Amino acid sequence: MVAIAVMVTGILGLFVLLSKSLAATKLVSSQYVAVHLAGEGIELVKNLLDKNAITRRATGGANSLTPWNQNMGPGTFEMDFNDGALTPVVPGQAHLLSFDEQSGHYFYASSAGGTGIDEGQSLTTPSIYKREIAITWLPAASPNSMSVVSTVWWSIRGTDYSVVLEDVFTNWRP
Repeated sequence: MVAIAVMVTGILGLFVLLSKSLAATKLVSSQYVAVHLAGEGIELVKNLLDKNAITRRATGGANSLTPWNQNMGPGTFEMDFNDGALTPVVPGQAHLLSFDEQSGHYFYASSAGGTGIDEGQSLTTPSIYKREIAITWLPAASPNSMSVVSTVWWSIRGTDYSVVLEDVFTNWRP
């Protein structure tokens, strides 16, 4: 009788351990994706700055009429790899990103090129992630440097999580 009780306790302990392990794996996996989505938000802004630098250099360098931070005023925005510009969004009200199972990309459903359709079957699914990109000028009165904060939110089993990454870009190019 004692041996059966010990065996049952051991087996139940294994089931609890397995259950907790699976939940932890899901959380770590979602954090991994969220960190990369937040990093992508920073990189998207950097790509826009690089595009402005190329345009500026092609149109006269420092005398160009294209500012280094063109179309990047202070505010809160959404953007994915399909977009050519930042889209303003009300802080805290970002849209869910969608996931294209065929390409492995996350995007906003309203983005061009994000259809994910193959032979009439939609391969896109709404994800659990929302991303906002907040831009502020440093100092606020002089737009010679900007802070970019990329925040990704998601929820698993009723618990909310977030990842915040920040970078500062300056007007260093001639």
